[in-house]
Amino acid sequence: MRQPVTSLPSLNCFRAAARLESFSLAAGELNLTHGAISRAVRLLEEDLGTALFERRNRRVFLTEDGRSLARAVDDGLGRIEQEVMRLQERRKALSVTLSCS
Repeated sequence: MRQPVTSLPSLNCFRAAARLESFSLAAGELNLTHGAISRAVRLLEEDLGTALFERRNRRVFLTEDGRSLARAVDDGLGRIEQEVMRLQERRKALSVTLSCS
């Protein structure tokens, strides 16, 4: 049986933090705490065995590995989001509303 690569919530937290280059802004966007984003990213880094961010003076900067993963995660999650929206739109187009007097 295949072991999951890592947790999807951690990837989602990483995606927001990478795009915004800020754990605080990512926390605000995802309605989480700064600590939750930091923990998710740290667990992801431990799972992968590499640093994804360089932490300096209360700021974070993507490492090379972080940039590479950010592109892959954004592509993957972006495709999933597009397909979910397509299916939702299709469902709306197939629904029928009847009203009788």
